[in-house]
Amino acid sequence: MASMKTAQKSNSSVYEGIKWRSVYKPHVGKYYNFSPESIVVAKPWPPQAWCKKKGKRHWEHARVSDMFVEEWDILPDLDYTQFLFSWNEKRNRPLFPFFVTEKESKVVFLQYMKYLWMQSIPLEARKAVFPFQSRQWHLLSMIARCGQPALDLIYSNPALAWMMASNWVFHKPPVEKPIRAIRNFFNRGKKQREMLEWLGFPGSESMRKILRKISYEAIQLNKLLILKRRIRNEHVHKILSHLPVITNEIFFFINNTQMRESVSFPLLREIVSYPQDKRILLMIDSLFYDALRMCHLLGISVEKLKGIKEITRLVAFHDELSDKLLRTKYLGYNIKFSPPPLEGNNYIIPLQTSLELVKEGTEQRNCVASYIDLIVTPGSTKFYIYKTVPPLERCTVMIKKTKKGWVLGEIKAVCDRPAGEHTTSIVKR
Repeated sequence: MASMKTAQKSNSSVYEGIKWRSVYKPHVGKYYNFSPESIVVAKPWPPQAWCKKKGKRHWEHARVSDMFVEEWDILPDLDYTQFLFSWNEKRNRPLFPFFVTEKESKVVFLQYMKYLWMQSIPLEARKAVFPFQSRQWHLLSMIARCGQPALDLIYSNPALAWMMASNWVFHKPPVEKPIRAIRNFFNRGKKQREMLEWLGFPGSESMRKILRKISYEAIQLNKLLILKRRIRNEHVHKILSHLPVITNEIFFFINNTQMRESVSFPLLREIVSYPQDKRILLMIDSLFYDALRMCHLLGISVEKLKGIKEITRLVAFHDELSDKLLRTKYLGYNIKFSPPPLEGNNYIIPLQTSLELVKEGTEQRNCVASYIDLIVTPGSTKFYIYKTVPPLERCTVMIKKTKKGWVLGEIKAVCDRPAGEHTTSIVKR
C-alpha cells in the first residue's frame, strides 16, 4: 500500500480551489471541520477533539457528532485503486467498464483520506462501532479509555453501551467526568442492572433483556428517551418483553397512548418481522394513526382496529375508512380555510377549501380529508395541505406547525407511496 504521505502528495492538487466542509490529513493524524460558526480539529486514537467557535479566543474540548465508520473503513490495507473499486461496488455499479466522474473522484479521494486517517483506530474498535447509526465517536472514546470491558458491553448489550457512552443525557444530574464514571462501573465489576438503575431505568433483569432486543437502527437518542419515559407503564413493559426484536416502528406506538391501547400484539409482532416491502414500514405509524383518527371521526369503535393482526389488513381497513369518509362526512360541504402559511407556486399548490381537499383524497387514494378538522379549527391550525403537479411528481404534501415554525410533515405519492427524491428535495426548499 502506498504510504500516507505519497497518497497525500500525489492527490494534493484535489484540495486546490475546493472548499471542503471536512478535511482529513492522515499524515499528521488530524481531521478538520470548517463551518461559518466554528472550526473543529480531531485526532483519531485515542479520540480527541477541540473546537474554536466564532468570536471566542480559546479552544475547547469537543465531541465529533458527524464521524462515521463506513463499510470500507473496516477493510484492512487498501491502496487507492482498491479503495476506488470498493467505493464503486458499494453503489452497485459494474466494475467493468469502470467509471467515476471528475466530481466523484474528489469525493472518493476525501473518503480515502478518511480511510487512512481511521487506520490509527484499532480494527476491533472500528468493527464494534460500525453497526451503530449515531454517536460512534462517543463509543470510540469509551473503548479507548475503558478497554476490553467497554467492548464486552457493546457486544453483549449494544443499547446499554450506547447509553453509557452518552451517560450525561440519561443520568440526572449529569456527572462532571462521564468517562471516569464508566470506568468506576467496570473497575468495581458492577452488573448491567446497576448501570440501568444509574441511568434512570428500572434495574431489573427484564429491563436488561428488553434493551438487548433493540435493533441497531433504533438505538437513537430520541427513541431511548421515549423508552425511559414510557417503560414504567405496565402495558408498555409487557409489549416490549414479548416482542422478539424492538425496531424503529415500535417506538411510535409506545409513545402514543391511543395507538398503544388500540394496537394488537400480533400486528406489532408482524411489524418487527415484516418480510415484504419495507416501504410499508416507513408509513406504518401514519397508516395506523390516520385509521385511528378516521374511526373517531366516523364514530366507529376502535375495537375494529384492535382486531387487526396483519399489515395487509391494516392497509385495507385504512382505505375502507378513507372511502367512507369521502362518501359521507364531507360530501356536499365546501369550507374555506384560512390563508396558507407558506406561499405556493405553479407546481406546489395550497388546497384552500374542503372540496379541494376531498378531491385530492379521491385522486390520490389517501385519507387527507381526515385532516379537515385540524385545518379549520379557528386560531389553532396545526396542519396545511398542498399538492404537487407536473413537472414534479404528483404528490400530496402536509406541513405542520412546530415551535420552530412550519416544517414538512409528510409527502406522499398516490396510494400513500413514498415520494421520489427529486420532488422531495424541491419541496424541502
